Amino acid sequence: MKQLVLVALAGCYGVGAIDGEWQAAETIEGELAPEVGDPPAARAAPANNVLRVATWNTEMAPDPELLAREYFESPTLSRADVLLIQEVEDHDDESASRARRLADALGMTFVFAPARRDPGFLHGVMIASRYPITNARVMQLPLGTAPFHENPRNALAAEIDLGTQTITLVDMHLDVRLGVADRNRQMHPAVTQVPGDVAIGGDFNTNPWAWVSATVPLTSTEAILGQDQATVIDDYMAGLGFASPIDPDEVTFNRAFLDHMRLDNVFVRGYRVVGKGIAKDVAGSDHWPVWVDLELH
Repeated sequence: MKQLVLVALAGCYGVGAIDGEWQAAETIEGELAPEVGDPPAARAAPANNVLRVATWNTEMAPDPELLAREYFESPTLSRADVLLIQEVEDHDDESASRARRLADALGMTFVFAPARRDPGFLHGVMIASRYPITNARVMQLPLGTAPFHENPRNALAAEIDLGTQTITLVDMHLDVRLGVADRNRQMHPAVTQVPGDVAIGGDFNTNPWAWVSATVPLTSTEAILGQDQATVIDDYMAGLGFASPIDPDEVTFNRAFLDHMRLDNVFVRGYRVVGKGIAKDVAGSDHWPVWVDLELH
């Protein structure tokens, strides 16, 4: 009976309307207007026709230059041509956004899309690339409703211009306190409105729990059977034609006592994945970067 009551409470909160749409970055005005970096230096096409894409939650990027050093010192992450980055901030009392500082330290161009304004700073996602970024667009994702700390989330899509072809990439960061059905609903508008061949990466926060009133996680024996969120999200994305390179039982979150979760992934449709991994040699955040090698057309 106790579990039935908890499950009923878990259904009291979820996500709002799911009819999001993409908006061209250059048409967004106000404090949530995206920030766009300078064009990068000219580069040759990716070696062996393989593009390495990585997703990395940088935990608010408090020291962008330190994160850049971690990037360059990692044998695997330093080969990433494009980074899909979450939890990036732009603080009012800092001379430049942390997105720009990180991209400058990496020698990349970037697009930073704030999802919300918190007291004293903007918070959002960014794409950093060695190659030009074109057709950047932003979607406000369905709001996860909760009794406190409702945090607007967004997705950022763009084309990476490789000279002879382009590749579409999407970056997103989902709510933590969502059951698996509402997690699917929150990502649904973005993942269903990018036709064709695409890679979608980010921090999907696929924790292994159900949530009571978007507040209390049901863990261990109280968790609902069959609700491992990483597995369910993978099945949902497979139904849309996406492969999931990183298995649900892999670990991408390195915080003590919670080091058993795959929160991050790069879902791929239309490209052959010829390499994959988790850069566990990279410090500076409570997430490890996840990378995939995509064989280009």
